[in-house]
Amino acid sequence: MQKSIVIPLYDVEVIVYFSKGMAEVVQDLEVIYDITGVGKNGGAKALKITNGNGQNKFILIYAVGKLQHWDVNDIIAHEALHMSWMLCDYLGIKIDAMNHEPQAYILENIVKQVTKIKDEYFKV
Repeated sequence: MQKSIVIPLYDVEVIVYFSKGMAEVVQDLEVIYDITGVGKNGGAKALKITNGNGQNKFILIYAVGKLQHWDVNDIIAHEALHMSWMLCDYLGIKIDAMNHEPQAYILENIVKQVTKIKDEYFKV
């Protein structure tokens, strides 16, 4: 399952994949993007990809399958944190102990939107 989310206020798109396996998603992405070196195993990934036109794409992959036993919400939060750092860097937002509210906002939106996609994927 592939869905796009948009982070409000910053108008940045993140493409979200839920799949049974990482290899099938990475193979599909290899056709479109130069993602040499991206592993085809693991349970989840957060990627920033720059295509040949210099356009950035932000991608979250959750290769959880339908029968996995771990708590998918933990994985969503984990990868959302990685993605929030990538987006802050891309947007030029400097994060430190006194300025982390923008990252918290981005993180909250990613978790909220990806959780809805997860629920649809698992038909919750």
